[in-house]
Amino acid sequence: MKEFEGDQLDFVDMNLEPGTFYYYRIFSQKDDESSMPSLVQRVKTQYLPIAAPENLSAEIVNTTSARISWEDLSDNETEFKLQRAVSIAFNDFVSVEISSNTVEFFDRNLEPGATYFYRLKAVNADTTSSFTSIERVELNILDVETDHVLVYPSPAHDLLNVDSFQSIREIGLLDLFGKKVESWKISDRENFTLPITCPSGLYLLEITFSNLETATTKVVIE
Repeated sequence: MKEFEGDQLDFVDMNLEPGTFYYYRIFSQKDDESSMPSLVQRVKTQYLPIAAPENLSAEIVNTTSARISWEDLSDNETEFKLQRAVSIAFNDFVSVEISSNTVEFFDRNLEPGATYFYRLKAVNADTTSSFTSIERVELNILDVETDHVLVYPSPAHDLLNVDSFQSIREIGLLDLFGKKVESWKISDRENFTLPITCPSGLYLLEITFSNLETATTKVVIE
């Protein structure tokens, strides 16, 4: 209970809990006598806001996959909600729930040659952030030779990940003149990470599978 001077007409109640209902009533008092209390008024404090993620980026991984990345600026989200649409108006969209404290998502099984739009927001049980800016990605037309290999990220820095649907025997990194600058013996594995030490630029990744078939895909190194 709070007490005020007789001529006070307002009061600011501070340090309340976010997202909580509070009930108030007031009455006057003189000496030992009190008036009837006023009608009870109810108010609910606002929830703590969630900072919206920033720097949303969408980039091609292969003809049916895209890598979506962002910067997580909040510390009170329970998940992210990523929306994907084929129209910038987002009249019809697919929503994906992503765990908190995550900063990337690989969107797979997309349509080769299609254009997709993405936006993201942070969510908890009480409220949501605003959406990020919209990012657009246009997938390449289906390339049968390399579509069964996933190479990421692009651009790559110190490490390059390779996921394949069949075993790989050897990988070579070639410059645009066809000169091999790095090579790796894989020993019939399907998923692995390659250390990158070559200078920045555009390269060709030449993949030899265990059945001696080959595939080539472009790689950007920064």
